[in-house]
Amino acid sequence: MGAGISGLSCAFELAKSNRVDVTVVEEKPVPGGKIVANNRGIDVGPDSFISRGRSAIDLIGELGLADQMVTPDTKGAYISTRHGLRPLPEGLFMGVPTDLVSVARSRVVPRLGLARAGLDLILPRTSFSSEVSVERFISARLGRSVLDNLIDPLLGGIHAGNSRDLSMNWVAPSLVELYRRSLIVDLARTRAKTGTGPPRATGSNEQEGPKGETEVPASPFLSVRGGMHRLVEALVETLSGRYGVRFLYNSKVVQAEKSWVMTQDNSRLECDHLVLACPAFEVPDIVADRSLEVLRTLSYASVGVITMYFPKVSLPEGTGLLSPRARGTLMTGATWLSNKWAFYDTGECVIRVSVGKIDDTRWVDLDDGDLVGRVYCELDSAMRSLGVNLPGPPSEYHVQRWMRAIAQYNVGHGELVGSVTLPPNVYLAGSYMCGVGIPACISSGQAAAKRLLG
Repeated sequence: MGAGISGLSCAFELAKSNRVDVTVVEEKPVPGGKIVANNRGIDVGPDSFISRGRSAIDLIGELGLADQMVTPDTKGAYISTRHGLRPLPEGLFMGVPTDLVSVARSRVVPRLGLARAGLDLILPRTSFSSEVSVERFISARLGRSVLDNLIDPLLGGIHAGNSRDLSMNWVAPSLVELYRRSLIVDLARTRAKTGTGPPRATGSNEQEGPKGETEVPASPFLSVRGGMHRLVEALVETLSGRYGVRFLYNSKVVQAEKSWVMTQDNSRLECDHLVLACPAFEVPDIVADRSLEVLRTLSYASVGVITMYFPKVSLPEGTGLLSPRARGTLMTGATWLSNKWAFYDTGECVIRVSVGKIDDTRWVDLDDGDLVGRVYCELDSAMRSLGVNLPGPPSEYHVQRWMRAIAQYNVGHGELVGSVTLPPNVYLAGSYMCGVGIPACISSGQAAAKRLLG
C-alpha cells in the first residue's frame, strides 16, 4: 500500500471497520503522494478538487474539516490566442460551448471555426462506437477549431494527454451521457434546468463516494483552507492517533506472496491482504502474475509545476490562464494562486506554471534555472497582453518534477484494466482505476477497502 490519497483513503475505511490491523508502507519520507507542499507551505500538486461527487467532501467532513472548505476568491480564466490572452467564454461545460454568441465575443475561436461549430445545431445525430476519443467526438459535432482552441487545452490539460488518444467515455462521461442530437442544445438545456452545469452523472472517473451530510458549497472547485496538503495531514493524524495505523516510511514493497510481503530493505511483513495503491507499472514487479503484465502498457505523462514568487503586483480578475498546444509554449497553463486563494495572499504575488504533456517532454532535460527562465518569458509575454508587467524574474521559485505521474485514460483503457485478474487477497487502488482527480482517487481507495472487507 502507498500513502497517496488513494492508499490513505483505503486505510481510513479499513481502520474504521475495526476488523483489520492496517500497516501503510510508503516509499517516500512523507505521506500524501502528489498532495504535498513545498517549504513555503504551498501545494505543488493539486490545489483544489472538483465538487462533483461526494467522496472528497464527505471525507473532509469526517475529518472535522467541513468548516475549512473554501471556494476560490475569484472566478473566470483566460486562454492564450494569437490576439493575446482572451477571457474564456461563459457557459462552458468542460470546454464545450453552450452559447456561441459568448464564444464569438471572446474571439477564442476563429470565425470559420465558429461557423463550423454552429453546424452542430442542424446536423443529424452522430452515431459513435461504444468508446470514442475526445478528438473524434468533438470534431464530429463542433469541428477542429473548437477542439484545438477550447477542448484540448481544458481536458487535454487536466489529463496532460492528447485529445486524439484520450477516451471521451472516461475523461468526460457526463458529456457522452447527455448527448442526444445537438451537443450545444443538449448541454444548454441541462444548464437551464440545473442553473449550473451537467448533473452529477456517475461515470468511470466520476464515482460517487459514501453519502454524507456535509454541505456542498455552490462552486465547482473546492479546497481546504491552508492548502490541500492539510487534508493529508488530518488524515494521517487521525489514522495514526485514533486508529493506531502503523506507517513505514522510506520503505517499499518489492515482492508479495500469499501471506507476506518483502520490502526493499529485506524486511518481511506478515499479512493476510495486500492493497497496492501505486502506479500501474509497479504492480507486476510486486506480484508475479501473468495477468498483471498488461498494466505495464498503461501510459503515464510527466509534468512539472513551477511556483514563482514576485513582489506584489495587481493581477487581472481570474484564476489563471491556459495555453493551447498550437501556441507552441512549454507552459500549458498558469494559476494565479495569490488571486485564487486568500490564504496564499500574503503580500506577494504567487504564480504557479504547469508544463508537460504525454507528447511534450521538451522541459525534462532543462535544468531548473533554464526551465524557470523559459516559462517566465512565456508568462511575461502573455501577461503583457492584459497590460500587466511582471516585476522582473521571480525573486524565488520552486520546481517540482512529477515523472510518470498522470495516468492516461486512452481509448481502450477500460478493456485494459478489465482484463486484469487479481490473485486472491490482492486489491488495486490508484489514479488509473477510476480517475485522476482527488475525489476519484478517494473513491478508488474506498472501493478497494470494501472489496477487502467483503
